[in-house]
Amino acid sequence: MLKLKNSIIFLIIFPITITAQAEIYKWVDENGKVHFSDKRNSKSDATKPVEKVEVESVNETSAPPSFDNIYREMHKQELAKQRIQRQRVMQQQQLKAEQNKKARCERDVKRFQSFGIRGNTNQYMVDKNGKSLTDKEQTAKLEQVKKDLIQRGCLPPGTK
Repeated sequence: MLKLKNSIIFLIIFPITITAQAEIYKWVDENGKVHFSDKRNSKSDATKPVEKVEVESVNETSAPPSFDNIYREMHKQELAKQRIQRQRVMQQQQLKAEQNKKARCERDVKRFQSFGIRGNTNQYMVDKNGKSLTDKEQTAKLEQVKKDLIQRGCLPPGTK
């Protein structure tokens, strides 16, 4: 059983090439008809030449791919997988960055819109020490925040 298995493996790995090695002859009969045969024509007229035709041998099976070719192909496939994986990671990072930017914009726009008169109460800005800003300082600060939000793309240009 083991010998049969080894023989089959040998035949798969090292295919036997079968080559046809027959001689082919060509001649023209008295009616002008061209003939081909693997035997020299004994009936042909001695004045008409019999021509030997050269035929290239044809292998019925091709050799298996070399180890180097298999390795190169596997290496190409591995590199392609790695490139696709890097692209996916970059796309995920870009998507996450865009989502974070959008969330920051929404938060900052809400804060910007929350200042000023709301209902019957006023909401005021304070400085670093906790002291309320004057109306003029608050207006200047809100204008600066608005410019920043427009520049970041959080607010459309011309927003009042």
